[in-house]
Amino acid sequence: MKKIIVALTVMSIMVGSLATVCLAAYVPHTIKSTGFNNRFNGSYYYDIGWCKTKTDEGYRSEVTVGLYKDGRWQAYNTTKVHGGSTLTCYSQKIQGSGSEGLYYSVSDYID
Repeated sequence: MKKIIVALTVMSIMVGSLATVCLAAYVPHTIKSTGFNNRFNGSYYYDIGWCKTKTDEGYRSEVTVGLYKDGRWQAYNTTKVHGGSTLTCYSQKIQGSGSEGLYYSVSDYID
């Protein structure tokens, strides 16, 4: 009887651990594309970055995008994405050119 109880206990722990790992690995949002470039608005050039994100139905995500220029991260913008939709979050514009990198972060949020 003790062997059966020990075996059931070990099996329960293993199944519970596996379920926890599987649930923790699930991410309700997908990054579709990211990037940054230089644009012209008719008067001046500016850099802008973006992160296109799809959020699963029933979830909400918060997307933040920023650009690295002149030795620091700047031009941040944050957008909230509601479940079941794909949305592109654009960074704020940095006048001129020369951005060297893109920062993006996607996390869950609760109202």
